[in-house]
Amino acid sequence: MADRQYWSRCYKFLLRIFRIRTLIIFLFVLSLYIFYFLLMPQNGIMHIYRHYHDRNATKSLNMYHIGSLLPLPKYNRGRDLLLTLGAENMSTRTNLELPQNNDKLKITQKSGLDAGGYAQSVCQNMTGNLSYKGNFPLPQMHYSSQYKLLYCPVEKVGSTFWRRVFYILYGKASQVYNHPLEVPIVDALAQKYETLPRSVRLPNQIRVFLNNSFKFMFVRNPFSRILSAYIDKVFSPNPVYWKNFGIPSIRNSRHNASKHSLTCGHDATFPEFLRYVIKSETTLRNRDSHFKGMTSLCKPCSVHYNFIGKMETFERDAKFLFHKLGINSFIQGMSDKFSKMSVYDAIVDSVNGPYHWKRNIDRCIPFEQSQRRTWRKLQLKGLIAMNQYYPFREDEVSKETFIHVAWNAYQNSSIEDLAAQKKIVAQEAFHSVPLRDLELFKDVFKDDFTIFEYDDTPEEYFERSQKVQPITQYLSFKNV
Repeated sequence: MADRQYWSRCYKFLLRIFRIRTLIIFLFVLSLYIFYFLLMPQNGIMHIYRHYHDRNATKSLNMYHIGSLLPLPKYNRGRDLLLTLGAENMSTRTNLELPQNNDKLKITQKSGLDAGGYAQSVCQNMTGNLSYKGNFPLPQMHYSSQYKLLYCPVEKVGSTFWRRVFYILYGKASQVYNHPLEVPIVDALAQKYETLPRSVRLPNQIRVFLNNSFKFMFVRNPFSRILSAYIDKVFSPNPVYWKNFGIPSIRNSRHNASKHSLTCGHDATFPEFLRYVIKSETTLRNRDSHFKGMTSLCKPCSVHYNFIGKMETFERDAKFLFHKLGINSFIQGMSDKFSKMSVYDAIVDSVNGPYHWKRNIDRCIPFEQSQRRTWRKLQLKGLIAMNQYYPFREDEVSKETFIHVAWNAYQNSSIEDLAAQKKIVAQEAFHSVPLRDLELFKDVFKDDFTIFEYDDTPEEYFERSQKVQPITQYLSFKNV
């Protein structure tokens, strides 16, 4: 009798536990139902709330920065997040108001918006496996809720300029800036922006977020972009990229390389560098945002950009975007002095870097040689004419003196000569690359050429009397 009562109590106890467990599971499922079906952006109470919230967004939200891919210790990288989205459902609706009384802005608006539409049409017609399709590049994008503006930065395509713009839009500057180029580069890059707001996390929420944002990016001819990256990061004194890309480029291509070259990476040639970029992009190892494909960075087949500006028409396209933002002071500043301000800014940035890295540079080359490379870099970039020779005789000069003399050299250079000089430098660079490697470069960056309408086989690079013409003039380290 006692055993029967014992087992009866055990049975009732287990039944009570089972009922409690069932209730907990029911409540959990109910909470999921409420969250996913009642609190989604397009449903129930949240639909009413968001309708009211969107009307007052500029009053309650600040500017957000969605992560970063910059290799800077003070910059907020964010986490490498890629959300899979269906590109076919992403609208390009925007509240864009077109300028009425400015012919140049009309031309720019047509070219930039048409480039965005063209990219969408190409993506719809392209076949094959697109590795970037279906992914949204959250980590590196910048967002301003005040202007509902979403920007995908592409390194070597004016990204620092646009980070300065967003720094001003962020509204926490200690002073008033009348022009983006007035913002110190260090401040723009080191600014810790807020991450994606919690209200935008799920795929449906991101779609609404995209639909309500004006999305833009800037692109550049892949040939000029890769050459600019080499000049800025490898040819010029930059021990960080010497280590990360100079040494691997030499090890990948150069037979019987000296121990000094394999230790420093300071003398990697353009053909060696290009060959290694092709390898890193093909194997997806040791990639860098300065060299990665533009489609890989910003995924235009997933994000339907309203506006795609081009480096070749940067000033015009920037003016249109400023007009859209209603920042008339920026437009006036660009009209009056943008070109000169850009040159001076580039000179200051080019000169400051080597002084910052002086200790590491001295381990590889004499600092006087570093300064000569900096001067040649400014010539290669078309900022100083080749007939403006390196003017210093002493082993080392102050950076203030260097900047002052370089600025005077620019003012003594002919604009027409500088433009022709850049073409000659590019021709020398790509004529030094074997045609086989140029064909590989075309294949690796094929989507960039196709989607953004660039010629992948320019005659000036591919039609030549010799298969390879060694570098003997402007890009030669011996002639610096």
